[in-house]
Amino acid sequence: MADLHGRQPADHDRRRRVGAATVVVEKVTTRAGTVPGDAAGNPSPVGVTVGSGPATVFRDGKSFQATWSRPSRTDATIFADAAGNAVPVADGPLWILLAPVS
Repeated sequence: MADLHGRQPADHDRRRRVGAATVVVEKVTTRAGTVPGDAAGNPSPVGVTVGSGPATVFRDGKSFQATWSRPSRTDATIFADAAGNAVPVADGPLWILLAPVS
C-alpha cells in the first residue's frame, strides 16, 4: 500500500484501505493557474503535462526510473525506460501522481 502524506489512503464510506497495483510519480514543471484556487484568492498551481521529464514507477515492491513523454495534450502519456521500452504496469489500479520538479 502506498502512503500519501504519511497516511494510507482509505475509503471511509466503505471502511477499507485503498491502493494501487502501480504508482507513477511524474515530475512536472508548474505554472500559476488563472483561476483563484484558495480562500485567499491565490491561483492554484497547474502541472504542465505536455513535454517530457523524469518519472519513477513503483510496482511489485520495486521502483523503476523512467521518462514520461506526451507530445500534445491530445496524446497519451508514455512511460519508457532508458532503452526506450514502455515500462509495464501491474494488473489493477494505476495511480499517477504529479510532483513538481525541484
